[in-house]
Amino acid sequence: MNARDFVFIGVLIDRCPPLLPLLQEHIDTYDELLPHVFLADVTRWVTERYQEDPSDPALNAALGYIDEYFAAGGPEDRELVGVSFLENLPRAGEPGSEIRDGLGPALREHLDQFG
Repeated sequence: MNARDFVFIGVLIDRCPPLLPLLQEHIDTYDELLPHVFLADVTRWVTERYQEDPSDPALNAALGYIDEYFAAGGPEDRELVGVSFLENLPRAGEPGSEIRDGLGPALREHLDQFG
């Protein structure tokens, strides 16, 4: 893990405190932070949360920050989000796929280009 991944996850938790228990469970399970694995967990969390309440402020804070990070990030940052977040989103027609409608512009543009 590089320092940027650590900062990204820290800011994500700061902006979306309901993710803290998920992070604690992750660390309890793996004894360390594995950014790719944790971000896949975040994908499942936001998908479930979006199905429950797409206007949830915590959900929108998380999605907004992930989009911001992806848009401003370098290749390694974009790879983390692309591989571990975007690729784990439900595909069109799958349960939860409506989460794609809640993504910010940078994430949607990437999905439009690469699926």
